[in-house]
Amino acid sequence: MKQLLGLMLFIVSELVTAADTCEYHNTKLAVGESVWVLDPVLVERYTQSRSLKGVATSDIKDEISKHDWLGYRIVCVYTITPGALTDNAGSIIRQNGVALVLNKYSQDFYQSVLAYKKTSEDEVDP
Repeated sequence: MKQLLGLMLFIVSELVTAADTCEYHNTKLAVGESVWVLDPVLVERYTQSRSLKGVATSDIKDEISKHDWLGYRIVCVYTITPGALTDNAGSIIRQNGVALVLNKYSQDFYQSVLAYKKTSEDEVDP
């Protein structure tokens, strides 16, 4: 009986913990935590450009680690839905899960990447 109770407590604690975590490619993030993700296409383009200018591979790798315009900051946040209007503070919204989102700077940068992609596609298409 104790083993069954212990197993049930473990399962419940895992479910509660899982409800407050996001996952990005097998990396678990608690709400509020973030992960830096390099965009492999941007990194490849940058690497090729710097290589053509004669920059050493070790220097390129060092530069990549310092540039924030080669990737995106992804953050785990709570998602919400409208709640009931009551006399209780906070009832106007209700937490209903977690999601991965780009931070503000990465949102802006990502939109500029998409806009550039669209512009360059328009130029290529006859």
